[in-house]
Amino acid sequence: MKELGRPRIKTPVVQGPFPRGLPPNPAGLLLVASELGVAPESTVYVGDRVDVDAVAARRAGMRAYMLKSRAPSGSEDWISIDGFSELTGMWYPDH
Repeated sequence: MKELGRPRIKTPVVQGPFPRGLPPNPAGLLLVASELGVAPESTVYVGDRVDVDAVAARRAGMRAYMLKSRAPSGSEDWISIDGFSELTGMWYPDH
């Protein structure tokens, strides 16, 4: 996370169904990023299915975080987390 510094977090959380196709098709993820005005490479995607969500994020050029309950160990394609609060703790450790 150090390479990202302390990013400005946009708060919208988008939950399925996805427009323009379900993951692992990245079209819906790219549409949401575009509508939010953020570049895919500065967007994180949190999911619970490595075979679908991590693949979609990689195809869209996004960083993938998978819930440990479904993806207990990380890989080069995703990082395992306990939940959304862990992301906030990574970026803003003082809060």
